[in-house]
Amino acid sequence: MKARCIQNSDIATSPPYIREIWDWLLKEANHADNRWKKRIIKRGQLLRTYKDIREGLAWYIGYRKCMYNENQTKKAMKALREYLMITTAKELGGVLITICNYDKYQNPKNYESTNESTNESTTKEPMKNQGIPANNKNVKNGKELKKEKASCPNSKKPELDADKNKNIKVGKYLFSKFDSDMAFLLRELITKNYPDHKQEKKQILQEWANQCRLMRTIKEEKRSKEDIERLLKWYSNNEFWWDKIESMGKFRKQFEKLDKQSQGNKLIDQQTQEQKDAAFSKSMEGLNDWG
Repeated sequence: MKARCIQNSDIATSPPYIREIWDWLLKEANHADNRWKKRIIKRGQLLRTYKDIREGLAWYIGYRKCMYNENQTKKAMKALREYLMITTAKELGGVLITICNYDKYQNPKNYESTNESTNESTTKEPMKNQGIPANNKNVKNGKELKKEKASCPNSKKPELDADKNKNIKVGKYLFSKFDSDMAFLLRELITKNYPDHKQEKKQILQEWANQCRLMRTIKEEKRSKEDIERLLKWYSNNEFWWDKIESMGKFRKQFEKLDKQSQGNKLIDQQTQEQKDAAFSKSMEGLNDWG
């Protein structure tokens, strides 16, 4: 059984491997304070390595043993920290993992099918898979919906669709069509490297687009559009950087390093090609001598 309160948390819409790792941590956490190697592991805590987690969730296809990879485990733990479901601390022998609000998940009342609080909450705030109650005052009639659609003919398009050379302001963010394109490009590149990556919400993409505008317009930076797009595509295929950039803010912070390394790789490739050409010329000279 799972506590009903989990249905209203971020983890409910997370990729399956994150939900499974969360369930495993909840199951493995101490129910009471225990001594382990001369130290006390408190209730709601566990000391494990990432390998332990992967081994604990292993499954078999025939005789072949399958496990989540190390990257998925790290992504899951990072997500759970961001959701404020756990806290972690490196310790000798592993990672000390603390389940936040552990007692809440051990309370039988949170596993009951219905109670007064859940009845009240589902009436006021329906779950995602429920329809809106017919007596809800916020329900709009057909005429109001038609007027809204007429006044917003492009309402289905994201707010990031701006004129190419004109900045628009969305909430507290300001950006152009190019900046929004780069935000979507970064999301596409991250998803390419992490197929199970949870898609960023519109507000996050707007913040990324704003970061892109800042790196183009701030006097101390003044990054060109060509360099921004080039380095975004370069980092995602680089053996070292491909899993280091997870937001436009990080990309902006590492821009100079990325640029220097990409230029260095070009120089190495050029030198390698020149060496190949020189070796080929020498081999041809040797053939001519034999002739």
